[in-house]
Amino acid sequence: MSDEGLIGIFLVGLALGPAIGGLVGWRFGMMAGAGVGSLVIGACGIAAAIGFGWKGWQIVHGVLPADPDQPTWGGAIAFSIFGLLPLAFGLFFVAHAVSEARPRRRAAAAPAPISAVRERIGRNLTVAGNLLMLSAIASGYFIEEQHNARGFGRTFAAIGVAVAVHGVAFIVRRAGDWQQPAICFIVALGFVLFGTLAWVAG
Repeated sequence: MSDEGLIGIFLVGLALGPAIGGLVGWRFGMMAGAGVGSLVIGACGIAAAIGFGWKGWQIVHGVLPADPDQPTWGGAIAFSIFGLLPLAFGLFFVAHAVSEARPRRRAAAAPAPISAVRERIGRNLTVAGNLLMLSAIASGYFIEEQHNARGFGRTFAAIGVAVAVHGVAFIVRRAGDWQQPAICFIVALGFVLFGTLAWVAG
């Protein structure tokens, strides 16, 4: 399939996602609609990424001619971002809608206390995440001008790892419900993906 055809798959997802999501939202609520719409867009983005990846694989093995004006894996990486992020958001919204639809259990009198070891590990992870975040941001001031893209790619990826560490800290400490670590991991995914794209583009 041509590059235009693969891009067209993603554009179809952009058109169908809101339409299908709107119908689902009208029937099952806004969260379910947003989730399904995002999943449709993400699935089409991943399909386009697979197509570009397959073409890149064929170029590497000499089946297709290389185009010096187009990076071999650029389309695969770009549409991986356009696919994975909507998929992550879609899964989050659908899980939220399902949890809201379930009958609520009577709240317990008091949450079960966590052990001192878990509390200490969670606290240390939070401190480590903060230090990694500050180090990543500070490193941005020392990026060499001739390697801007790669430098910012490293910074974005490091910030993503720091946010993921905070997500793990939430889980270890059982601070809040599943939504807080899930949001951390989605944000981390976005930073890592954009960092990877910047690194490759540089």
